[in-house]
Amino acid sequence: MCNCLDTPDGYDVIPLRNKLAGWLAMKPDMQLTHCIQWKTADCHDRALKFIPHYWDVRATEIEIRRGENLTQSAAASLAKKAFKEKVLVYKTDGKFAGATSKFTGFHYVILLATGGDLKGRGFCVVFDPDVSATEKSREAWASCSKDADLDATKADERILKRMILGEGKDLGPLVRYFYGP
Repeated sequence: MCNCLDTPDGYDVIPLRNKLAGWLAMKPDMQLTHCIQWKTADCHDRALKFIPHYWDVRATEIEIRRGENLTQSAAASLAKKAFKEKVLVYKTDGKFAGATSKFTGFHYVILLATGGDLKGRGFCVVFDPDVSATEKSREAWASCSKDADLDATKADERILKRMILGEGKDLGPLVRYFYGP
């Protein structure tokens, strides 16, 4: 299993960033804790209830089995017709796709897209709302949250941009790339 915290060569993040920006469009009652995890371990409800509700998507839970070819099964599952746009929520171990988080049992990540790099290798693009998941996400969180009111009623757009949407050719550090077995 290999993973990547940086955008694979040849992958254009702009369409996904635009889709995420639409999903993250501020709803009056959306709080930062509805889409980013930093103080609680409630990844199940965040991935299967809050995020689908606030992003207006339909979430389907899938438990990952070791050795499963996720890029093929994910692409097929995402392509199935649905009234609402569909996201897959993977129940994983806490180390999925390069995570180094405190979670050792299970953890939930959201499949955002699939893609291919310049070498023709397929990968999954996953959103892991846990800010402790990687060193890169911990550093970004520390820098962008220090002056923010984390308990504000509305989600902080500056934090959402830094942690999820990113800039240039990269998405935020809560987005990772999984190449599979």
